[in-house]
Amino acid sequence: MHEDDRKSEFQGAISPLLKKLEQNQHVLAGKEAEMPFICLGKNGDKYVYYSRMSDSRIELKPGEHSKLNLITLASEAWWTEKLGEKWTVTDAAGYCFGQQGRKHYSPDKIRGVGFWKEKSAIIYNAGDRCFTIESGKIIETSNIREEGTIYQRSESLPHPETIPMSDEEGQAIIDYLNSFAWREEMGGLLLSGFLAQGITAGFIDTRAHVWINAPAGTGKTFLVSRLKDLLGNYSLSFTGGTSEAGIRQKIGSGARLVLLDEMEAANQDKYSRQKVEKIMSLVRRATDGETSIIGSKESVPIEFRARSSFLLLSIGNSLQRTADKSRFINLHVRPNKGLESFEKRDDAANKLAGISPGKLIARMMSLASVMATNANLIQQKLSAHPALAGRRAELLGNILAGAYALTHAGIISEPEIDIYTAAMNTGSLDENQETDAERCLREILESRVVGNSETVGQVILNYLHGDSSIERQDAKKLLDGIGISVYRPQGGNGSSQMLFISAQNRQLSNILRDTDWGNCWGDVLRNLPEASWLSEKRVRNSKHKGVVIPIEAVKSLLEFDLSTESQNGDMKET
Repeated sequence: MHEDDRKSEFQGAISPLLKKLEQNQHVLAGKEAEMPFICLGKNGDKYVYYSRMSDSRIELKPGEHSKLNLITLASEAWWTEKLGEKWTVTDAAGYCFGQQGRKHYSPDKIRGVGFWKEKSAIIYNAGDRCFTIESGKIIETSNIREEGTIYQRSESLPHPETIPMSDEEGQAIIDYLNSFAWREEMGGLLLSGFLAQGITAGFIDTRAHVWINAPAGTGKTFLVSRLKDLLGNYSLSFTGGTSEAGIRQKIGSGARLVLLDEMEAANQDKYSRQKVEKIMSLVRRATDGETSIIGSKESVPIEFRARSSFLLLSIGNSLQRTADKSRFINLHVRPNKGLESFEKRDDAANKLAGISPGKLIARMMSLASVMATNANLIQQKLSAHPALAGRRAELLGNILAGAYALTHAGIISEPEIDIYTAAMNTGSLDENQETDAERCLREILESRVVGNSETVGQVILNYLHGDSSIERQDAKKLLDGIGISVYRPQGGNGSSQMLFISAQNRQLSNILRDTDWGNCWGDVLRNLPEASWLSEKRVRNSKHKGVVIPIEAVKSLLEFDLSTESQNGDMKET
């Protein structure tokens, strides 16, 4: 069928839906005229509102419902029409409190750009417009949903095109990425699958990240340029000099794919390494969409939840923690050899010319639900491999399902899964899988106690290497309060310092209350290879039982601990 005929058929098919949508928008417009703001619920002692007029979130304490703030929510004429000529601030505040009811605010109620799951539906917030799928067709929809979710307006991202990207065009993407000299057997396929799942990052529960090591002469500059062409402004692009706070603020409440180039950390000064580590902390939390509590200049904690996939590029490998190696697919590009390899890449690049960001997004939007099903099927197969169990299988399942969706529109078959798993060279991928005990320990060390801007790990460093006795005493006092002690056993030398973690402490219980280890961290930490059980240890004049771990065994978790800047930090408050 000719493309013009296909477009005509498509328009004919969706015209009744567009008519219905237009009617709904008229109704919505009437409601907006009647109600210029929505009460999203209560957040602590604040009432949270969404202002349609400014398309922004507004938080007010009960005493902050002044006339100036009230007319920020709605015009004075609207209040007069609603409450009468002699309306007072008390009347208007009472009206606002009445709208609150029993609702509790959740940051998820306001979402930025990207792909999102709304019950069983998919929503694509393109900034200036929102789209969904109905009867297999992509149609425009309202940014204010009946479920109570509001999709925030912002800069315009690529709109899904009428005709999605074809299987052949998807294969062209894979062919282009395969034209690079990957050290890994499936390097090009894995990167193409990562791009597909990265587009749908907000729709899925767990996101993979990729770190590409590309020395000079490998074509990294051409690769980054081509990826930007494919994604348009759907991707956010930064260099390694960008701060974590800048990246976090640019992402906002959205779920766009993030490209970070020149992510070098080796052989740099302490400040540069800390800067990279802050970014890595952001990436870690984006994997599962964990909520972080960010300090502010006004000493008001701000909730932030990252749900982006990150593509990092550098000359060397900066992955150091086991926790990071389980979240990343680490790929390596070798220098090209000879003119033939460059000609092959140029030929593959020319075939990408007709693939617009709108075509690619339309395909990913149409297949997002199928990708989720395929990812689960692939994950089940990968989980049978000891080196790929747990999170690793889940992340690779998402990536391989994304690669499959570029060239296939249906459910993946078992023989096709077998082809993927057989080609998966686990030896060339970092197989380090963080254990449950290691995750528990990291959670403790990367958390902080209410009223203190430093992580537990940073406090331990202060005790070990503090510049003054006062700094060390303050650190000891804080550690004592959470049942943690750093000590040297009798007869031990300087390298035999030990870390004691009490198995029964209220503040530690608070730190871990939203995790799987809230009541059993002591038993879990005993599974660390270097750990031993101590039936009695005196901490702040009290006897405790708990786990003892050599400081050397947790050095990697302490060495790159987070900075203490509360305005820019990404630290979990307990």
